[in-house]
Amino acid sequence: MVIGSNLWNNVTQVPLIEVPANDKNIILTFNFYNPHLLTHYQASWQSLLAHITAPVQYPGPTISDTDFQLLSEASQKAIDNEGRTFDKAKIKALIGQAVSRARRLWVWRYGVRIRLL
Repeated sequence: MVIGSNLWNNVTQVPLIEVPANDKNIILTFNFYNPHLLTHYQASWQSLLAHITAPVQYPGPTISDTDFQLLSEASQKAIDNEGRTFDKAKIKALIGQAVSRARRLWVWRYGVRIRLL
């Protein structure tokens, strides 16, 4: 049985999944799209991020402090909720939450939205 987490199968929610102890037939799964500002850059369905045209980057701060200050308060909050700085260690720690929780694990989605011009 494959069991996913809440909030669009977010990796940060995997530790909250309640599963029977010692059941070898359970596979936990998650989606991984962090940092959202980078992986969903200008995605039309992300209302708080769709309008951002400032350059984004990885690793390091996903957006410069100067560009961040120009964003609406709501967009700033959306970015701050996830964290503004990402590197290999942070991504490893996020995925590590799920790895440490599961006997078996399946990463359902991992990726970046490609913007076609």
